[in-house]
Amino acid sequence: MSAPQKTFAERVFELEQRVAVLEAALGTRPGGPPPRAPLGDGHTSVVRAVAFSPDGALLASAANDGTVRLWDPAAGRQAMLLEGHAGRVRAVAFAPDGKLLASGGGDGTVRLWDVASGAPRAVLDGHTSWVRGVAFSPDGTRLASAGDDGTVRLWDVAGGEQLAVIEAHADWVSAVAFSPDRRTLASAGEDKTVRLWDAASGVQLAILAAHSDSVWTIAFSPDGRCLASAGEDTAICLWDPAGGGLTRTLGRHG
Repeated sequence: MSAPQKTFAERVFELEQRVAVLEAALGTRPGGPPPRAPLGDGHTSVVRAVAFSPDGALLASAANDGTVRLWDPAAGRQAMLLEGHAGRVRAVAFAPDGKLLASGGGDGTVRLWDVASGAPRAVLDGHTSWVRGVAFSPDGTRLASAGDDGTVRLWDVAGGEQLAVIEAHADWVSAVAFSPDRRTLASAGEDKTVRLWDAASGVQLAILAAHSDSVWTIAFSPDGRCLASAGEDTAICLWDPAGGGLTRTLGRHG
């Protein structure tokens, strides 16, 4: 009997793990800093994430070269280079007031940066594997992070303390998002589900299951009445967060 065929997500994960081993051997993972890149040269490897500041004046980017970079999109120039992660950076998010930037990386840390100066503000250490997603609460007081260790972690932004560890998914967690009213936290995972949590207590509210493969990204509508999810199965699912029901599936891609 032939072995079952691996999913695309499983193949990607295996490839990333092999690259991580190679990076460690070359000194670009913990045990050696990522290769240092000049400010003006831009990223030297794959760019994993981008995010605009709330006022649109800055764009943040995160890449496999271990750096976060701030750009002035109007002038078309790089404004700042933020270094600190030991390995690839997978996620970036601005605080609602635009004064802080959060980044998550392959070194398992979440880092907070002062946007005006580029100075590191805090290193949030708790995940035991890569951090794939970060999201500020709408009031900016909390930060959620999603990791390959299957957990979602909640952090106090002002003090840097870890407030809660949510055993969220059976495998890696790819994304997190707060509802506009900050009461609900959504997470998406490799286990084909989207899950809703009470943002204050960490209690699970619902499991949204309609995808047939890994879920990569999620987003609440501005009014909070709809949650969109998309992933490996090429489908975009629209959910009612209040009732937990699937309201519509948008055409499959590819």
